[in-house]
Amino acid sequence: MELKPHGYHLMLEKLNGPLQEGEIIPLTLQFDGAEALEVELMVKPLDDGSMKEKMDHSDHHME
Repeated sequence: MELKPHGYHLMLEKLNGPLQEGEIIPLTLQFDGAEALEVELMVKPLDDGSMKEKMDHSDHHME
């Protein structure tokens, strides 16, 4: 599986502040029935910053 904008992706919620382009975010992915996976994510703009329409995720009822 490949994580990418407009495909499979992760959403980070309840952040302490805005993410900055180029920032590295350490993250631990936890799965049922598998070991945790430590990853580092680099913050990149969507569509190289040219995305004109705001993405609406209001229907994603996350806890």
